[in-house]
Amino acid sequence: SMLDTEYHKKQNLYALNFNKEYITQQGIVIVFEAEKSVVKADMYGFPYGVSVGCHDISSFQRKLLISLETEIVIAFDKDVDDEHIQDICRSMSVYRSVSYIKDTWGLLDEKDSPVDKGYKIWQFLFKNRIKWRE
Repeated sequence: SMLDTEYHKKQNLYALNFNKEYITQQGIVIVFEAEKSVVKADMYGFPYGVSVGCHDISSFQRKLLISLETEIVIAFDKDVDDEHIQDICRSMSVYRSVSYIKDTWGLLDEKDSPVDKGYKIWQFLFKNRIKWRE
């Protein structure tokens, strides 16, 4: 059932098992909403993405992310409310260095993930990620 997959999604970080080695090596984990974004990031040579499957992070996923002991980069779709991103960052910043990607240049369309407009734009947005501070 639909409910069933929803539940399992929240108990999982997509691609963590594939990318864990790189995440540990690089000291960074990039958190996307969609699985396809993780795949694109991999193709761009950023094999340290995971996906939460929606624009919320369950407490299980949060614990998992914190347990990686890396910088956590929130790379949600452009249409996710800024306040929501801030809340997510706040919830993890006690334990880890947290940053987020924000398209202040109008490079992405409304529904885009930060990887959707190609390598150059992704690299620019990633490089200019914002370190979260209370």
